[in-house]
Amino acid sequence: MSRTASRVVCTILQVLAVLITILRLGYRMRTHMFWVEDMWAVAALVCGVSSLIAGWKSFYTDGGQSAVICFWVYGFAFPSAIWAVRQSILFSVARIFWSARSLRLTAIAIALVFLVLYCALVAQKAWQYGRDLDWCHRPDKNGQVHAYLIHPIVIFELISKTPDLNDILTTHDDINSGPRF
Repeated sequence: MSRTASRVVCTILQVLAVLITILRLGYRMRTHMFWVEDMWAVAALVCGVSSLIAGWKSFYTDGGQSAVICFWVYGFAFPSAIWAVRQSILFSVARIFWSARSLRLTAIAIALVFLVLYCALVAQKAWQYGRDLDWCHRPDKNGQVHAYLIHPIVIFELISKTPDLNDILTTHDDINSGPRF
């Protein structure tokens, strides 16, 4: 698949996600059921739209300061969207199991751990991208700038993309059934 074709497929999926999120938020506002998980969905929506715009802008930029800005926006907006979606799912679980205090507190505790992990990822990326800015001045043959990730960030990214407790919690049919793998 060509680079343009894969970008079009990713764009269609991202636009579909944005539209579904807007419909969800509109429904929740109309029914007066807007809660914490919906605020996380708004954060994911803003980050998703930002990463979509930055991704396309970087595709059509000729390098220079515009490419660097797109890199920074995309580099933080895309993972932020993923982590905000995880938080939204966890707070949905907490709302669903509101009467089961132990499950609710467990979901909230996991959400706090995820928030700490997200902050660590952002701090580590900001430190790596900002400590040595030579990568800003060395675009590739397409005019794109790249800051290569150091091994700890790569490992952190790979581990955080694997199925986690968040995914296991959301695969229950009801409170008495076990997780499906």
